[in-house]
Amino acid sequence: MNRSAEMERIAAFLRDIEDRAAQRIQPVHGGVALFDDRIPNIWMANQLRLDATTDLTAAEVAAEADRVQGSASLRHRRVTVQDAATGRRLAPDLRARGWEIERLVVMVRRQPPALAIDTQSVRELKDGSWKSFRRRTAEIDSMDPVTSGQMERAIETLVSTVGLRTFGAAVDGMVVSACDLFSDGATAQIEAVVTLEEYRNRGLASAVVMAAVQEALSMHHDLVFLVANADDWPRSLYKKLGFEEVGHLFEFLKRPPEGT
Repeated sequence: MNRSAEMERIAAFLRDIEDRAAQRIQPVHGGVALFDDRIPNIWMANQLRLDATTDLTAAEVAAEADRVQGSASLRHRRVTVQDAATGRRLAPDLRARGWEIERLVVMVRRQPPALAIDTQSVRELKDGSWKSFRRRTAEIDSMDPVTSGQMERAIETLVSTVGLRTFGAAVDGMVVSACDLFSDGATAQIEAVVTLEEYRNRGLASAVVMAAVQEALSMHHDLVFLVANADDWPRSLYKKLGFEEVGHLFEFLKRPPEGT
């Protein structure tokens, strides 16, 4: 399978996950809007996803986001683009309009890591046992209680609708590093890799990622991927774990005004 075919398959996988988790989907000019009215503070659950073929300008994208997300009383504006060329075209003008631009790199697992990774400390966090770790990370990130509660509900929705699984590594009985695993039986995505700051540089992130990879491979998935910030250091870690870059996605965000 070439990179183009892999990216098409990955894009379809991501769309399916988003659509199944959405409370409602609304066709809009240039794509679709995804909503979950129960968790308005969760940007990933309330966004516009543009079609790869859209010819909207940045001004038109911003206006459509204002119209659609504003009518839903959302304070943020979020737009995602799976087509890299479209994302690159829109990025400069949206940045000039005050939007944040996040370029994401898609990485596919090609081979085992060069060095053996010890995964003995990793276990699957079942029956809601992931909640204490996610609550801890929310506190560290200074997430307000309302948004923290909504994030927990968003994760519960992903568990119930798409079968999200979480793998965590424990130190002295406390989970200090974790990642999520999405699957459709053939394609698997590793997501939300987080390690508490005081436990970093111990190989725990590598351990949870590799445990999730091993689980996906044991279930005979033939495509395992993850998405990372193209400008952040974890992409180097993932390369060492046997992942290869195959393409890019874009996310555009306009945060709520301060004080609202």
